[in-house]
Amino acid sequence: MDLVGACRAFVSVSEYGGFTDGAAAAGMSQSVASRRV
Repeated sequence: MDLVGACRAFVSVSEYGGFTDGAAAAGMSQSVASRRV
């Protein structure tokens, strides 16, 4: 697993309060953000 990508996904999801908005802000799909978190 890419640790930096996982951290980026976690922070983005936390800041935006949800997987859909957080993933979009991080430039990844919602499913990728879910797997990384």
